[in-house]
Amino acid sequence: MWIFRTHDIGTPYTASYRKVRNRYISEVKHGVLPTRQEMEEWIARKMDERPHNATFSVEVTPELVEAMTVQDSMEAYYEEMTKGEEVHCVGTRTRKRIRCVICMNSKFTKIKLPCGHIYHRKCIDEWARWKPKCPVCDATLQLVPDRGDTSSSSTV
Repeated sequence: MWIFRTHDIGTPYTASYRKVRNRYISEVKHGVLPTRQEMEEWIARKMDERPHNATFSVEVTPELVEAMTVQDSMEAYYEEMTKGEEVHCVGTRTRKRIRCVICMNSKFTKIKLPCGHIYHRKCIDEWARWKPKCPVCDATLQLVPDRGDTSSSSTV
């Protein structure tokens, strides 16, 4: 399968084209197809002026195309989101030894939300800044603004 991408590249044209093409080939050999945004940032770092427009064709496996599509989709999703103010989720402290689905670690001290799902305090509070919904069931999280202190209350 072939992927086609167009970028503005520097001068001299042939050397710049070769440099970008070699970057694509090197990354694909390592099993990675850089996103368009990643390549644009890389080109901007390597080439000051970019007066030429060039189209690159890169042969990739269908599996790599699928992985790239998912990654592009996730990047677009997170670019649309805005980080909110620091908050704390309302819940009850628990020491159940289960895996936090956000960080995938099994440390003891966690918080149980009203919906019943359990997370590390830091994980769910950071999650809530971006999306105030439970990552598992999509229930609306009960939040209180961060007061700047780190006092440990069993319900906050």
